[in-house]
Amino acid sequence: MTADEFSDIFITQDAGEARLVLELLKSGGIDAVLFDAFASGSVAGFGPAIPARIAVPEGQKEAALEMLAAMRGTPGTEKEEQTGGEPSR
Repeated sequence: MTADEFSDIFITQDAGEARLVLELLKSGGIDAVLFDAFASGSVAGFGPAIPARIAVPEGQKEAALEMLAAMRGTPGTEKEEQTGGEPSR
């Protein structure tokens, strides 16, 4: 695997959500790239058919996934590690 290879880490049908996640990752020093945010494909009656994808370099994948987990408040977040238990809701 070369340093130029990227992996998809986030896929959504909501282009706004994709841009928000992209900016979060970039603000944390991750070299994230947004793909297909402006694709116009849709299926009549079902909405968007082409999801927006965010990809990061392989070397930053683990850090990016940790940032997403912290953003979502899923197990393994910094707050849980600091308190030693479930994050408060």
